[in-house]
Amino acid sequence: MKRYGFNVEADKISAQTINMVQKNGFYEYFNPLTGDHAGVGHFSWTASLIIDLLSKQKQSQT
Repeated sequence: MKRYGFNVEADKISAQTINMVQKNGFYEYFNPLTGDHAGVGHFSWTASLIIDLLSKQKQSQT
């Protein structure tokens, strides 16, 4: 999204995703309407995504 100039929207989605995982944990997937967790817990793709989002967030702050 940032590549196409949607910086505000991309930052909002990143922040909401980080908050959702902080609240619920590393699940396989989440309900797109409620943010409730579903599937298997301790799922690695979620952890990988959060590491990537936090890394990009830190880079933009420096």
